[in-house]
Amino acid sequence: MLRWFLGGRDAQSSVEKSPVLGIGEEQPKNWFTELQVLKGHFDIVRFLVQIDDFRFASAGDDGLVLVWNVETGEQLQELRGHSQQITAITTFSSDCASHTSLITASSDRSLSVAFLATL
Repeated sequence: MLRWFLGGRDAQSSVEKSPVLGIGEEQPKNWFTELQVLKGHFDIVRFLVQIDDFRFASAGDDGLVLVWNVETGEQLQELRGHSQQITAITTFSSDCASHTSLITASSDRSLSVAFLATL
């Protein structure tokens, strides 16, 4: 599950600096607004990588790579190629190619290369 947040920070109050707050004490304000929850992974999501201005990919312990639409949160693709957790992910684009390569490494001792069409 991925959560989109929008927000920023104002100056910290003394309440926010307190390391421990008990029941009934004033709780710190959450400065972020949840925009959307993206569901698709079955285990911990460890990596996010931008593909282009319109898409990003997520990867993690379930061995899946999911490609998402940045604006709508729609899942565009599900890439399966690993039997264990993904340990690294990167993108590679070439000026002369009509696609972006998405390269992943896994605990299963394999690399996977997916070619994603350029939008």
